[in-house]
Amino acid sequence: MAEVAIQEPVRASVSCEIVGTPDRFRQLECAWQGLWVAGDGCVFQSYYWIEAWWSTSTIDSSLCIALAWSEQNLIGILPFIIRRWAGIRILEWAAQSVSDYCGSIGEQPEVLRRLWEEVRKTGGFDIIRLRNVHPDSMIAGVFAGAMKCQQDAGDICLNLTNEWTSGEHWFRSQNKKKRNNFSRGRRMLTQEGELVFQQITEAPDPKLLEQLVEMKRQSMAANGIRSSSNASELVGLTRALERLQTLRIFLVTCNDRVVAASINAVQGKVLLAFFAVYDAAFARASPGILLMTEYTRWAFDAGFTKVDYLRGEETYKFEFANDVIRLNSYIEAATCIGHASLASHALWRSARRLMTSRQMPKDPEIGSAYTTKAGNIRYTPPRPVAATID
Repeated sequence: MAEVAIQEPVRASVSCEIVGTPDRFRQLECAWQGLWVAGDGCVFQSYYWIEAWWSTSTIDSSLCIALAWSEQNLIGILPFIIRRWAGIRILEWAAQSVSDYCGSIGEQPEVLRRLWEEVRKTGGFDIIRLRNVHPDSMIAGVFAGAMKCQQDAGDICLNLTNEWTSGEHWFRSQNKKKRNNFSRGRRMLTQEGELVFQQITEAPDPKLLEQLVEMKRQSMAANGIRSSSNASELVGLTRALERLQTLRIFLVTCNDRVVAASINAVQGKVLLAFFAVYDAAFARASPGILLMTEYTRWAFDAGFTKVDYLRGEETYKFEFANDVIRLNSYIEAATCIGHASLASHALWRSARRLMTSRQMPKDPEIGSAYTTKAGNIRYTPPRPVAATID
């Protein structure tokens, strides 16, 4: 480890370490989790989440985790990997593909800035490709003086901020069409058999998760999309959420058959909707929307301030959400090979846009479920209600 002196406001001598081996990574569990808990970190930066992804990942990559130590205390982490693709070495966040908010762990900007300088100096990568950074995060501020943000290249996260007094109050604020569709879907499923809503806080049988992954593949295939969901990865990530005591799985069953499921995580007073799926055989009843409505009711009755639908631009998210966050991306070359690769990729993208240019369907406006046909916001007086999911 190289000793470096950090200027004010960090006065203590700090040592930096770049971790590249799985054995050293496993030794960090206690220190990593201790720092994560102290900083009230996001689930996606917890040791258990990143370890679950690393142990099930099939991509060709190596660890590049930057640590800052003050004597024996871990005070900062930048969790990276170096991914190899077509001979190019790409610096990414660890678990970037399954983490909707990527970032650092630690509360001292100067320490994180020094860690980033250490990563750049150590090198070993041709391209920097760091995505899914919240624009208000500390690491976004650290990167602000070092790299150009490409917000237009980033994903968006849609969320529903609680502006209502209860779950029922929220439901009644939706327009008539949405409320009627909910009643219609519930009625259709009830005609098929006994309709049950369940909440699970412990990691379920892996066979259930394998079933959900297969349902995801089938529902996406029905829309001409190839699913990248991996059963072993989902099992590992779900167990990680259980270890963090943040897991909330919501299910809708009809005669004991799962027709919709949502794997969620509790982050303080925010409910993160990580994985959602429905049985394509029941698509006419919109079981996914039915379940989404039920867990939103539960969340607002339980005092949650937000339901975060995370990344993805599915139409149903736009209709339920009332806020959007555009995530930052940082993409730049670190070597001559990286410059050549990015230039080639830019040419390929330009050619592809020319060949496939067409009018894309317009997404509904954010919060369209709460407006009338005339575009007026519906108002519903408060009406307390008991939770609908136990």
